[in-house]
Amino acid sequence: MKTSKTLIVALAIILNLVVNSCKKESNNSTNLPPTGTLNIYVKDIAGNALADANIVVINSDKNEAVACIKTNINGLVSIVKENNMNYSFEISKQGFEQANTLVVGLEVGKTIDKVYNIVPLTNNNNLGWIEGVTSGSGVSLIIAVVNGVAFTTTSNADGQFYLYNVSAGNAEITAVKKGFFGTANCMVVAAQKVAVMFNLNASSKTVNGQISAQAGGSIITTSSISLIHPVAKKTIPGLSQLMSIGAGSYTFTGVPDIELFVRASFENDLNTVSANYISKNGEPKVLVGSNTWVPIVITEAISILSPIRTPDDLNNVEAVEVNTLTPTFKWNKSQNESEYIFELQDANGKIIVGGMEANPTATTTAAVQFGSIFEWVYGAAHSGTATSFPVLENGKTYKFKIYGKVKGLYETQSEEQRGLFKIKL
Repeated sequence: MKTSKTLIVALAIILNLVVNSCKKESNNSTNLPPTGTLNIYVKDIAGNALADANIVVINSDKNEAVACIKTNINGLVSIVKENNMNYSFEISKQGFEQANTLVVGLEVGKTIDKVYNIVPLTNNNNLGWIEGVTSGSGVSLIIAVVNGVAFTTTSNADGQFYLYNVSAGNAEITAVKKGFFGTANCMVVAAQKVAVMFNLNASSKTVNGQISAQAGGSIITTSSISLIHPVAKKTIPGLSQLMSIGAGSYTFTGVPDIELFVRASFENDLNTVSANYISKNGEPKVLVGSNTWVPIVITEAISILSPIRTPDDLNNVEAVEVNTLTPTFKWNKSQNESEYIFELQDANGKIIVGGMEANPTATTTAAVQFGSIFEWVYGAAHSGTATSFPVLENGKTYKFKIYGKVKGLYETQSEEQRGLFKIKL
């Protein structure tokens, strides 16, 4: 009988420990950030699943890569991330066009399924690919330059990276993230894989600056600030922050000692860097050498109306499908602009028509005004020295931007994450 009582007491103690443990686990789980799930299916244009496609996951509000994942045999990647955030995806696979897309922020406890069909390259005879590993852990931005052309991707948390459809020739490769920087070289051979391993060296300095509002425009009170690689035009992982405009100076630590651009408002908050400031002073830039002071001036953005999915929803910025090779672009005036410059980029961010960087060959649109709304059809009347427009291709994704002239200076522009569209005939 004594043995029986002892056993009962022991079981009661064990049960109490289990219950308390479950309570603690439950309490701890309530402190975790709410998440949603996104299932990404990558397929070819015939609907066949594509295994081993490379997906770079980017926090769109910062334009900062946070992960790199390969699809499984079913062409699937499942991503669990914080809700109320926007994530951008760069999808690549050898022999296929790269697809860049943005999705709506995830909802708590919900699963969103997205299917992306990527298009075969029409001519990939002279393209190879690079697979490599960097030392250390954590996501790094990878840039390979071959014959003056840049190819970019992101490593996963273990330093592994996959860079597809790279032109044959000598590749100068750079890997960079907060506090680290490294370089390597390799020879890319058509239709072959080349393996690269290189070390990231500690490289760290402090960059300070001031963020302020340009006079004459109404702006939102906060903005994201990011340090951008000048060739890749992408954020260095770990070097982006959100701060109040007019709140004083900002500080970045762990900045690699290489030349970088300072950009603001990758987040869709209706703010953007002043084009006037850039035209007068050049790109806000971090130079090689000692600690640097870099001011940033923010102004109200030109609001893009079409082609985008829903102009009134800043979060819904997924590429809209258009069924014509001559789409009509629409935007709202921001600050009484007298003239506009049009810019078109391909899926890799390369400018193929117009833009400020092409000045004086920039394409100045002869937009038709309807009240505060401007419209311009691709390839229609324009000025500037750009006399021909490349034919847009079915299945490909593009992004357009608009720059506006105020009092003789190009002061305004549309936002970085808007204007994404895909041709689907």
